[in-house]
Amino acid sequence: AMLQQSDATGLEHLILAGTRVGVSESRPSPLGMPSFAWKLSDQEIADVSTFIRNSWGNQATSVSASDVSDLRKKLKLQTVHLTDNSGDH
Repeated sequence: AMLQQSDATGLEHLILAGTRVGVSESRPSPLGMPSFAWKLSDQEIADVSTFIRNSWGNQATSVSASDVSDLRKKLKLQTVHLTDNSGDH
């Protein structure tokens, strides 16, 4: 449902900031997706978001790099924060 929403902020947020889903009885292992803010440019995130929103039968509006940039600023993710697990040092 997130992919088809007219506002792509949820998907952009997921790619920029990542997410973690806690454990439950039906999911005994935590699930997570890392943040890609440190790795992908605003245009790359817009391109990936647009691709996902328009693949596998999805038909949603495109995402602009300026929308991603605005959200990146709101989330205070403009500064690169590399970690031991980032794969780029």
